[in-house]
Amino acid sequence: MAIFKKLGVAAVFAAAAVAAQAQTITYGNFMPQNHPINTKAVVPFYDRMSAETGGAVTLDLQPGSVITGTKTTLEGIESNLVSAGYVVDLYIPSSLPYSVMITNLGMLASTPLAGSAAVTELQLLNCPGCVEEMASYNARSFAVQRITDYILYCREGIESSADMAGKDIKVSSNWGLIINKLGANAVNVQASEMYEAFQRGLIDCAVAPEIWLEQRSLWDNAKVVIDLPLGAFQGGHLMTMNADVYNDFDAETKEKFIGNLPKLITEVSAAYIGGDVSARAGAKSHGVKYVQADDTLTAILAEARAETEALSVERGKAAGVENAEELVAKFKELLAKWEAIEVEVNGDMDAFEARLKSDIYDRIPR
Repeated sequence: MAIFKKLGVAAVFAAAAVAAQAQTITYGNFMPQNHPINTKAVVPFYDRMSAETGGAVTLDLQPGSVITGTKTTLEGIESNLVSAGYVVDLYIPSSLPYSVMITNLGMLASTPLAGSAAVTELQLLNCPGCVEEMASYNARSFAVQRITDYILYCREGIESSADMAGKDIKVSSNWGLIINKLGANAVNVQASEMYEAFQRGLIDCAVAPEIWLEQRSLWDNAKVVIDLPLGAFQGGHLMTMNADVYNDFDAETKEKFIGNLPKLITEVSAAYIGGDVSARAGAKSHGVKYVQADDTLTAILAEARAETEALSVERGKAAGVENAEELVAKFKELLAKWEAIEVEVNGDMDAFEARLKSDIYDRIPR
């Protein structure tokens, strides 16, 4: 009987220890609940975490700006209003000047997979300023995302570069170079406000992800797509976490968390590629017309890409980035490295994840 009593007491203490370590991660994302970032990346990541920790780590997803919005997620993480979230640097440039400078290089051509790997390695391992600016908000970034290429979509009847002169076009970052060269007006509109802006005639066109045609129903008003890849946004801090919440993980949980990050990157890249395919497939039934870019727009893109590096350095320095040229050079080096790795693995995501693990996640502080 005494033995059973001792076992019973031990079981109680063991259960109490598990309960004490249990953690529900409240994840704030301004994207809608059905956005692939949520359904194809964040939710599967925490499903794996829950399975591997026996339910000790679970997810409370708060999408659609329910708790935090485009500009408030980082502050929400700082105050632990949310434990983690999706932080977009371009919405809060004064808070993340180092990250924004790297994002401004996104007009340079690459793929979602190689680009995400390059910016993640740069920000986590080769940019002390990036780490420090997150730390000033009691936060850590664990994965940075490059999405699929921006495209230009417009109202019906706007199909050429000549048609865009004088028009109001939603744009961000260095893509304003393209708009200025077109003789159009650059307009800053948040993602959540784009549908209304199109509907009310506040914007005529947008430089934005193709996936938003479907996810934000922009195809209701944007009826012409200029089929020219313009480079991509690469400042989506996909897994930003309150530093205290992460530090409260025990060593084993930290290893499981970090061990699942490579798959998070490959899955979010696949999700965006799939989202573009879905949007394009559904566009026809919504009366959307895809047209080829004319020679003028193609030449303007080439000019803008040639200028974007110097402009990024200039803007970075103005925002207080101390080693702007070095960061640009390192980014280009890492981009070439990861593009070569992507070619080498030839679609084998297990192999790509293994390189993410060895080259990035085995090297980050625990």
